[in-house]
Amino acid sequence: MMDRSFDPSLTLPRSKGTELILNHGVSRSAQALILLSKSLDAVIIGLVLVGAVTMYRTGWDLRYGMAVLVAVIVFLPVAEVTGLYRPWRSETLTRQFF
Repeated sequence: MMDRSFDPSLTLPRSKGTELILNHGVSRSAQALILLSKSLDAVIIGLVLVGAVTMYRTGWDLRYGMAVLVAVIVFLPVAEVTGLYRPWRSETLTRQFF
C-alpha cells in the first residue's frame, strides 16, 4: 500500500519576494491584474455607451443593454486571441505601440 501523506520535499521552494508560477507561467499577481484589466475593459465599454446615450439625449432602452452585453461578449475573446492581455514587459517600445 502506498503512503499518501504529504511529503514536504515535493513542494517548490519559495523565498521572500518570489511567487509561485501557477498557470502557464503567469504568476498569481499577474493573473489578478489580467482579471482587473478585463473587468475594467468591460466597464469602459458600458460607460462609453452610457455616455453616448446621454450625449445624444436618447432614453436608455433594453436594446442598449443588449448592445453592451454583445459588445463585451465579442470583445473579450477577440482581445484574448489577439494577445491584448499577454505580458508586454519583454517587448520593445516600438513593438508595444505599433
